[in-house]
Amino acid sequence: MHQQPSQRRLPAQSMTARARAGGGRPSPGKKGEGNASWDDRFTQLALWKAQKGSCDVPVKDDPQLGRWVRTQRQAYRQRAEGKPSTMNDERVGLLESIAFDWKLNAGRRQTTPRNKHRSWDEWLEELRSYHASNGHSNVPQKDPSGLGLWVSKQRQNWKAWMAGEPSPMTRERIAALEELNFQFQSLVPPRTPWEGKSM
Repeated sequence: MHQQPSQRRLPAQSMTARARAGGGRPSPGKKGEGNASWDDRFTQLALWKAQKGSCDVPVKDDPQLGRWVRTQRQAYRQRAEGKPSTMNDERVGLLESIAFDWKLNAGRRQTTPRNKHRSWDEWLEELRSYHASNGHSNVPQKDPSGLGLWVSKQRQNWKAWMAGEPSPMTRERIAALEELNFQFQSLVPPRTPWEGKSM
């Protein structure tokens, strides 16, 4: 009996995941099934990162996951431009907890080497230099070197580590950052209504 590949039936969950990966348009802001398939893809990406050391998934190696990664970058860019987007703070936090790189031109340059993917120790050395020059480790996120984004990722990774979630953060890395008076908590706490008012 000969079965044509196009007639094979996929489980409903796989079809939902395919839609989220780019085969269909999820409705933004809807919870439930859409979130479940996003979570499934995120879990796949976290496993890929653990095995390969990077969140860059060439489409030729894993078409569905590679397209999903590209979609996340596109959604992030749309959100930054103030356009409707499926990206939200929770998803940004989860992706940054596994050192997701937002700036790979929507997945086109999957094999860009060192200038995009420095090792953790190389970034730490850059932070040491910054600390020596400035007397602190609070690098602005818009710093052109990319160090500010790396610093922000370390805070996200630390937060995930403290919550017992998967994270590249380790005790050794925390100790190395603490030597530079690294502030793991957000530097700008939310203002209270009475701040800035003289009584």
